[in-house]
Amino acid sequence: MRKGWALILGWLMILPCSQADTTVYGRLRVHQTYVDTDGEDAYWSLEQKSSRLGFRGSEDLGNGLSAVYHYEFGVDAADGVTIGGQENRLAYAGLRSDRFGTLLLGTQDNPYFLAVGKQFDDQFDAFDDGGYFRMEGPSRSANMVTYALPQLFGGLTLSGAIVTDGQNESDNMDSWQLAAIWEGEGDLFAGLSYREVEKGALSTVRPRISDPSDDFKQAGASLGYAFGALQVWANVQVQNNAADNKQWGGEILPFYDFGNNRIYGEYYYQASSEDGDDDGFRGFIVGYHHKLSKRTRIYTEYESFNADRNLEQEDPDQKQFAVGLRHDF
Repeated sequence: MRKGWALILGWLMILPCSQADTTVYGRLRVHQTYVDTDGEDAYWSLEQKSSRLGFRGSEDLGNGLSAVYHYEFGVDAADGVTIGGQENRLAYAGLRSDRFGTLLLGTQDNPYFLAVGKQFDDQFDAFDDGGYFRMEGPSRSANMVTYALPQLFGGLTLSGAIVTDGQNESDNMDSWQLAAIWEGEGDLFAGLSYREVEKGALSTVRPRISDPSDDFKQAGASLGYAFGALQVWANVQVQNNAADNKQWGGEILPFYDFGNNRIYGEYYYQASSEDGDDDGFRGFIVGYHHKLSKRTRIYTEYESFNADRNLEQEDPDQKQFAVGLRHDF
C-alpha cells in the first residue's frame, strides 16, 4: 500500500512539470468621452478601448523546441459583453526553436504592424492612433502563417507572413508581407516592412482606405529613439493600388516620463490622389496618464481631426476629449 501511495505521489509531482505553462491576463480600459462633430450635436458617451481577456503559454518539447499558443478575445468593458466577429483578437498556435526560429498559424498581429505601427498603438489609452490606423487598417490578420528567424546580430529580427483563406478572388495567396525590426540596447528602434494584398482580400486584411476591388501594395518604416526620459517616434507609409490611386502619410509621437507620470502627443497627416483629386486628413492627439500602481493608471486625452475626405463618418471634422481608468491583470 505504501508503495502504491509513493507511486501516486511521485506521479502528481511530475505531472505539473509535463503540462504547458499557461498565463491568464486581461485589460480593462474605460473612459468618459465628450465628442463634438461639426454639423451635429455634441454628446457624452462612456466608451472603452481594446479591453481584452487572454490566455497564452508554452510547452517545453526538449532540445530547445517549444509549442506556443495564444488566445485573446475582445471585451466591451462599457457595455459588459464580449466582442466577436471581426473584432476578435488573437488565436494561434505554433512552434518556437532557439535554433530555427518561430512558426505561427492562426489569427495574429501582422509583421507589418509590428514593424511600423505597434510602438504608436501602445501609447494611447483613449483614442485609436490617428495616423497608422486610419491609413493601414487593423493590426491583425486571420488565416495567417508567420515565420520569424531567430534574432540575428545586433538585435535584428526578420519575419514574413502569408494569408490564405480560400474564399477571395485570388487563386493563390491573398496577401504576403516581409518585415525587419532592429532594436538597439534600449535607445533605438527601427522597423521596415512591405506587403501586397490581392483583389478581394478585404475579409482578411481589411485596409480602411484602399478599394477592396483592387490589388494594392504598401510599404512603411518607423524609427524611435530615447533621449533619457524623452522618447520620439516617427513613421511613414506609402500605398498604391491597381487603379494607380496613391496614398502617403506619416506621424510623429514624442512622450516624456517624470515619476509616475507621462505626457505625450502626436501629429499625423495622410494625403491621397484618387480619380485625379488630391485629398486626405490631418490631426493631433495630446494626452497625460498617471500610474497609481504598476497595473492601474488614470488618463486623459484630447484629439482634433480634420479631413477633406473621411471614410468613417459623414462629417470629416471632429474633436473629442476623454477621461478614464485602465487596469491590467
